[in-house]
This record gives sequence, structure tokens and C-alpha cells, in this order.
Amino acid sequence: MEQRIKSWRQVGFIAFTAVFFLIILSMISMSRGTSSGLGFGHSSKIPLRILPLGDSTTRGGPDDRFNAYRPALRNMLIGSGQSIHYIGSLKHGDSLDNDHEGHAGLLIKEIRRAIADDDILLQHPNVILLHVGTNDMNTYFGQPPVDPFEEAPQRLNTLVEAVLCECPDAVLLVAKIIDNTQFPQLVQTYNSGVEIIVAHWQAQGYKVRVADHSAIGGWDISFPYRDDEPILTCISYSTDLSGDGLHPQNVGYEKMARVWFDTMQDLPTDWIQPLRDASLMSTPECRAKLLS
Repeated sequence: MEQRIKSWRQVGFIAFTAVFFLIILSMISMSRGTSSGLGFGHSSKIPLRILPLGDSTTRGGPDDRFNAYRPALRNMLIGSGQSIHYIGSLKHGDSLDNDHEGHAGLLIKEIRRAIADDDILLQHPNVILLHVGTNDMNTYFGQPPVDPFEEAPQRLNTLVEAVLCECPDAVLLVAKIIDNTQFPQLVQTYNSGVEIIVAHWQAQGYKVRVADHSAIGGWDISFPYRDDEPILTCISYSTDLSGDGLHPQNVGYEKMARVWFDTMQDLPTDWIQPLRDASLMSTPECRAKLLS
């Protein structure tokens, strides 16, 4: 009998210990849930001042009435309870909020100098959406590139460094750029460098994330069959792209908006900071990084 009591006591102790640890693990899990995954929880009360930064993909084109992804993303954010305002030195499109910083045709280094000229970073956005590099990959109708393809990630890194110098508290989402039909291999190589750059700046304590748009665009390849045998390989532009095989059309922009939105949903809740007043001028250090 005494041995049986001891056994029951041991079982009870083990059960109590197991329940205790389950409770602790549950509390840890709940704690982690509040510190990672924006879900527009407590930070939904913080207004978003978003800078769409890039080239013609950010600006938009005739197929989308020069709205790009901006209205679709705005609707998603407002629908989730966010207050949002786009900023930029440029205005295109027929949407309610059409400011942006999409410099059509410019290379990465030219975009860096453009934002130095217009001082848009002095407005201190708390979210920056960066999609650049397509023009750096362009062969310009068979002519040599303006800058070496393989050095494009370094040019991106220089731009990221300049942006973070001026806006160190901002969330910077750096895009793996959309695919296209003109130079897909170059785009893939460029995109492989994006994660390395983002990881570097994350390690320095900056709030930088990859927004992966690389599945958007490119070619659609299908294999029709007859009697279980392929009869033809059908290759066409992705329906994400306009007729030039380079720029998105509405379907592609809807997907881009979703990528931006989903990436923001996964941010830690303390990354979105309250808005800051605009600055009158850049620091000499940051100015030098923009103009280097």
C-alpha cells in the first residue's frame, strides 16, 4: 500500500510538472505573438506615412492609368484599420492619394541622386517601399549596360545605406523585383543579392525586410496534351505584365500590393514608429551618402 501511494504521488508530481511547463510554454507563445506579426494590432493607431520609392514600376503606366500598386495597397491598409498617406515629389494617377517617388527610366544611382535633389527623405516616412533595379538590368536594345550588371547589388546597398542614414527609424521594405521577359536571368541574379543586403542591415539593428515580388511577371509556359503526349509548348507573357513584357498591368499590380501588404502584416509590432516632423536639412554625413 505504501509503495502504491508513493507511485501515485510520483504520477501526480509528473502530471503537475507537465501542466506547469505547458502553461509556461503557452505564456511564452502568447508573448511572442504580441512582439512579432504586425496584424495591425496596437500599431494600427499609428498613422502610416509611406514613401513608394523606385522607377516606372512604382510610378505606373497607361495600362493602370499611372496608379501602379498604390490604390490597391491603400485599400488593403484602410480595410485593415490603418490610417495611411503616401508621400513623394511626384504625382501620377487618378486615385485619391497619388503622391509617389517613382522615377521612370532611372538607374539605382540616379534614383539616389533624385531623392537627394528633392529632399523627400526629410519628410521622414515611417514606411518605405523600395523597388529598384529593373533599369540596371536592361540591355538597352543590345547596347552595353550603363553600369555593370554584376555590380547592381552594390549600388542597391549604397542606396539603402543612404536611405537608412536619413531615416534610421523607418521600416524599409526592399523588393526582390518582379520578373520580366527581356532579361529574366539578370533579374534572378540581382534578386539573390537582395537578401544578403537586407540581412546585413538587419544585423546592424535596422528595420529592414525583403518583400518578395519575384514570382510576379516573367513567362507563362504551358504544355497542352493530346493522348497523354505534349503537342506544343506554349510560351507567352505572364498576364501580370503589359504588352512590353516588362511593366506590370493591373493584375500584376494587384499582386504587388498584396506582397507589400502581407510583408507589413508580418512585421514586429514595435517596428512602426510615430510620425516625426519634417527636417529642414540633411546632415552632412547623410547628404554625402546620397550624393556619393
